[in-house]
Amino acid sequence: MRIVALETLYHRSRPNVVYLRLETDDGIVGLGETFYGGEAVAAYAHEAIAPLLLGVDPLCRQAINHTLLPYVGRRSAGVEMRGVSAVDMALWDIAGQASSQSLVTMLGGAARDRVPAYNTCAGDDYVRATQRVDASNWGLQAGGRYDDLRGFLERPGELAASLVEDGFHGMKVWPFDQAAREGNGQDISRGALKAGCGILAAIREAVGDRIELLLEMHGLWSLPAACRIAEAAAEFRPYWFEDPIQPDNARALASFRQHAPSWTAASEMLTGVPAYLEFMAAGAMDVAIVDIGWCGGLTEAVKIAALAEAHAIPITPHDCTGPVQLCVAVAFSATQRNALAQEMVRAFYRGWYADFVTDLPPFEDGHLTPLSGPGLGTALSEQFLADPQVVRRRSCLQR
Repeated sequence: MRIVALETLYHRSRPNVVYLRLETDDGIVGLGETFYGGEAVAAYAHEAIAPLLLGVDPLCRQAINHTLLPYVGRRSAGVEMRGVSAVDMALWDIAGQASSQSLVTMLGGAARDRVPAYNTCAGDDYVRATQRVDASNWGLQAGGRYDDLRGFLERPGELAASLVEDGFHGMKVWPFDQAAREGNGQDISRGALKAGCGILAAIREAVGDRIELLLEMHGLWSLPAACRIAEAAAEFRPYWFEDPIQPDNARALASFRQHAPSWTAASEMLTGVPAYLEFMAAGAMDVAIVDIGWCGGLTEAVKIAALAEAHAIPITPHDCTGPVQLCVAVAFSATQRNALAQEMVRAFYRGWYADFVTDLPPFEDGHLTPLSGPGLGTALSEQFLADPQVVRRRSCLQR
């Protein structure tokens, strides 16, 4: 079996999400996905990856991964690693389809039948088009049935009650982000602290301890400011503080962890085993968050999970990205003994995710169940493929 074509696709309405399909001479099509800058990733895939991949046996996954690892960009989630991650997913998909095995089976079988899920409180248009994560790209103007970002900002108690009713085990919010723009994240005013803590207080008043409260900080803060926020938020019993500072200084993050009143989680922004090893060895994290579409793919994520287990650290896959990655992440979470929970965005899951792919992991009673079909268990939908707003590009093996 050989790879005879590489195709990239992204929808003009959501250009941050790019799909990569590998076609074989046996007629199998493997699907991968990554997030951020779809056009740039597509260009890299065709210009740098396709010449190395076309004509190669797709079942030689380890050799391909070694060949594709970039000379520049290994320690970042730049286009190089995002492209490699999407290819790796597609290779797993091909292997599963060729052997009629599900991703769960290929990963060694389920450690649990279903995975507890927490909701990241984004809205349908969150980080839809540009690559900024600040308020300019929150999509607050869009509205929608599950506008959970506007919900936690304006109706936090009502939103929390809705999530409890939906069965979620946790909710992730970022009530201090807007304040980071005031002083470049170097400090936070007492007024901004009070406003952010008011949101946390309203959640606890509405639902008590019936849901875990995960505090996202998006790496926007200096170490002293992050510690100040953690001290102020302590009374609301956050489950974890996620990325309080940029994850580029393991010693600084370890210092935050020593002062934090609960767990420190980091970080989907790390890529590859060496980066996670540095932070784990420094004692900088309680929970390892892994983005399978950024870290080097599923092959690398499995290695990171084993490294975390050796350090007695649980892992949680990131998902605020796309539907294919969610399918992969749920199967990964179901098979790793140290998996803690699975992130999801219900606004995405019950919105555009279902328009783009044929199948999604079932969600019921606060849990996600991995798909059981061969390979990833999902494919791009006919609706997506027929949409004139989809930008497609192909590179083919020259015969």
